[in-house]
Amino acid sequence: MAQSEGDFVKVPRGIDDPVRILWWRVDEFVPVMVGLLVGFIVQQLLLCSLIGLICIRYYKRFNNSAADGLPLHFFYWCGYVKGKGWSFINPFIRRFYP
Repeated sequence: MAQSEGDFVKVPRGIDDPVRILWWRVDEFVPVMVGLLVGFIVQQLLLCSLIGLICIRYYKRFNNSAADGLPLHFFYWCGYVKGKGWSFINPFIRRFYP
């Protein structure tokens, strides 16, 4: 069905909003999933899930007080995340010589 000039187009309100699973953002959901996985392996599901929930609480506190993108920059600096562009350098090189 083609749109005429008078039709309105629905634009989502939160274009830049992060992806959410249940009521958590994806980066907040990972500790719970890791806690569930480790708890399933060591047969301590409740304990490890509670540890994951506690990690989320402290991560939210840290993330709300820090600048946007700080966890991603930290993981890049540690070498966990590697950029895909040619301008990203090796994160393990700490000194550059001319």
